[in-house]
Amino acid sequence: MQISTQIEDSLYEEMRKHPFFFLRLHEENKHGYNSSEETYLYWEAIDHEDVICFSAGNFGNISIRYCLCKVDKGEFVLDKEGHLNENMVTMYFHEVVPSENDLYAILYDCVSRSMNLDDKYSFVTLLWVLDKCSISQQTLVDVLRKIPNAQSRVYVLEILRQHGRCLSRNKQMVLANVCEEFGARYDIYMPAMLVEALDFCQGKGIDRKHANLFSLVDFVMSSRTDIDLSAAVGTDNPLIKLRLWFKSDSSFGDYSILPSLFTLVSEPVKLLMVKRYFHDVRLGNTEFDCELIKQFIDNKYDSFTRYRYSITTPMDSIILTVPLLCDTLLTLYNTKGKEFQTFNGILDFAITHCDSSHPSVDWKLERILPICNHGVIINNDFKGFVDYQYVCEINESKLQDKEGVETVIRYLLDHHFSRVYYPSCIHENGSMLLNGQCELCPKINEPNNRNSSGQLNCVVYKPYADRWKVDVSEPSMSTFVSKVIDSESEAKQNAVGSVLTWDMVSVKSFHQYVLNLASKYTNLGNGEFLVPSYKDKSFELGVLEKFWNIRRVRIMPRLGIKVNENFDVFGVWKDVSKTLSKAELQNEHSSGYIAAEEKYRQLVSDEISKRCVESLKSILGTNEYNGEYFEIPYQEDVLENVLNKYYFKDSSTDNNQKFADEFLMEKPVNSKFLSFCAPKQSEDKFFAINLPYFWCRGKECFHNNLGNQTLEEENKWWKYSLYHLVEIIGYPKLHKKDAGYEPDDAVRTFIAIVNKVMQKFKRLKCRGCGHLMFANKSRGFNRYNYFSCVNPLCPEHGKSIYLNYCFKCKRGLIDSRDTKRCPNNWYICPDCLACCDDSMYARQVQLYILANKPVPDKLNAMLGHGHNDKNMFFCPDCGCQILITKDEHDNEIKICPHCKRDFNDKL
Repeated sequence: MQISTQIEDSLYEEMRKHPFFFLRLHEENKHGYNSSEETYLYWEAIDHEDVICFSAGNFGNISIRYCLCKVDKGEFVLDKEGHLNENMVTMYFHEVVPSENDLYAILYDCVSRSMNLDDKYSFVTLLWVLDKCSISQQTLVDVLRKIPNAQSRVYVLEILRQHGRCLSRNKQMVLANVCEEFGARYDIYMPAMLVEALDFCQGKGIDRKHANLFSLVDFVMSSRTDIDLSAAVGTDNPLIKLRLWFKSDSSFGDYSILPSLFTLVSEPVKLLMVKRYFHDVRLGNTEFDCELIKQFIDNKYDSFTRYRYSITTPMDSIILTVPLLCDTLLTLYNTKGKEFQTFNGILDFAITHCDSSHPSVDWKLERILPICNHGVIINNDFKGFVDYQYVCEINESKLQDKEGVETVIRYLLDHHFSRVYYPSCIHENGSMLLNGQCELCPKINEPNNRNSSGQLNCVVYKPYADRWKVDVSEPSMSTFVSKVIDSESEAKQNAVGSVLTWDMVSVKSFHQYVLNLASKYTNLGNGEFLVPSYKDKSFELGVLEKFWNIRRVRIMPRLGIKVNENFDVFGVWKDVSKTLSKAELQNEHSSGYIAAEEKYRQLVSDEISKRCVESLKSILGTNEYNGEYFEIPYQEDVLENVLNKYYFKDSSTDNNQKFADEFLMEKPVNSKFLSFCAPKQSEDKFFAINLPYFWCRGKECFHNNLGNQTLEEENKWWKYSLYHLVEIIGYPKLHKKDAGYEPDDAVRTFIAIVNKVMQKFKRLKCRGCGHLMFANKSRGFNRYNYFSCVNPLCPEHGKSIYLNYCFKCKRGLIDSRDTKRCPNNWYICPDCLACCDDSMYARQVQLYILANKPVPDKLNAMLGHGHNDKNMFFCPDCGCQILITKDEHDNEIKICPHCKRDFNDKL
């Protein structure tokens, strides 16, 4: 079945040269017309998800969830006028079937890729077709006969013999007959230990003749497959021993056979094998063996790991969790616990373990490091620990100042209503134009005197100084006017609607309005009144604050603050729950549990209030607390400091949100971007309630996810993480602090390095052919900064690409394919725009001097000629110097004069 899609010409050229690509099936739940949920199936190209995507329909075998396709041809797209659009191509492709043409093309692709010794996955498409398609013996023979010479045919037969070992017995029988047809021998591969292990399996079996090697291994290792334990006890069968090993604390015995099993099992089982081995080390069943861990990374059976990838998740990201884990543990062990793997070491690891033709890896660190799925942070809706009230009085002198009052009234009118505008002529010194006056002007018909909307360019609209367009239904109208506006008559008289003119304003009415406002608040006597805190300023408060003096401020610890018992940051629930029986603890609706929960909440609320009072005494410098509030002279900076430190967010008079009294919440987990739990304890305690806490990605964390990451807290070996494994070999990386466990700085560095390596690795794909670029090893210490494509057929072959993180900001990734150089020939960071400065040149000169080497003349000549320290920056897109100037409001403007890019957010 052939279908088509439109893609860019450059992508088509890349895919035409390498015509095979895989689609992956995706599912999306959508609501139908009757609100019922429907499952929508669609295919996406693994390497080009955003470009090739279409409804599954009848295309491909959805039960397999992957589909191998081959590009047929491409045609330039016609635009609406019928002209060729040479930038877009309609690409035609079809699902690969076991036809002679497709098989011949696949064999050719496999042979071509196998010529590249760095390509460890040259057989992916061939193995996929051999495993998933029903290929007749005769078809394969006919394809081999098309090979032009005997030597090439022998080479292809050797490929089939070597890589066919993971296929089902029946498929291997076909290959054996084909090889026999050409006088070659093929030995069917089916490990004796696997055949024996299958005999121990009970219940519903598996078709041994039609299932491939890995399906059979997975069947034996599956927990859903029952094992005849009476027969299995004491057996030497490695696979059965492996399954039993997972269910006991006994020694495995001969650990040297683990590497041969390691390459046969699935990725999750590999991780279990590593954890279970370390558990034996912990139990003293065996000693830690570096050589064994090395074989978990690379051994002579590694090809089977790649075979599994080819027939289960072809061209998907290669999962490197286990090899990276083992490599990291070895590095830590060999450095006596001082460091994990380096940036260059991890990058080299990714390069050597990926498919160089389709470079994509995934560390999946969440399998070995805890993520922030239980981190406890401050609730977004929490109102804060304190509230406040103003003690105010009316400033009579301001209220009696007629000119000042009028200024306030004009200010309020301008902010709550809009001015009425009148037309003026730019040729007559801005004088007002009367009705019909424009039509009599001879200039209106002059060329270019109208804009694109047909309006006259010589007419400018100016605001009246004494007229506002108002809404007569607005209650605040009574504040200003001495008479009621008749909206209907006014609307008839004024095209702009209801108009308020200055002669309608009454200062006397406004004076009385202000006094009436003050009387609405609690009267404290002596002309003072109490104004509660507010977040959103109402019109009334906006008026009142123009004429009040704030004498004092009352600060009250907020009552009824809650902390969920699951967080228990004060240890209260631990004590309260001791009174409950096991049955009551397991039933949140039992009367005992409800009573304990109520007691817990009251105790926590009291504890928070008590701590708030103590910290307020410290920050306010007074012990005068009357049991409800502190009252201090009003100082704006002091109040602002208190509100920030006590997380004031909403007034208690505002509408209560559902969780406004909840202090803490669980950090929500982003399924797409996982964050790992690697917090740093704050040097200071949480001021408001004197509580130790961690900093985690800019947020305060009061309960991290590291509580069960020590051997003391964890006995279930399958839950081991990197923290448990490093502790087992004697290098614990968690330290007990007041707020909980804190990871070593080396762990945070490791996580940051792994993420940075991934960003850089994604850039190592050649844009000419899609293959992996390799480091130019001849560049010494810079070997991981310069890369080039090694594909001899690629137009980009041998071209050096500079790829490195910015020396200044450490986060900007400089790619010489995308960024320009400054006039001093330094690449410009796309993130912070750094290129060079005087201190950098001085440092380079110093390095030569310290090494007792002559300083190059070119470097000496650059001293004092750096750019960034002289406020000179350049556009990374075009290389032009960024213009730094100011607008009419004295605000700096940073813009590229050539490409017009705005850099105000960068500098």
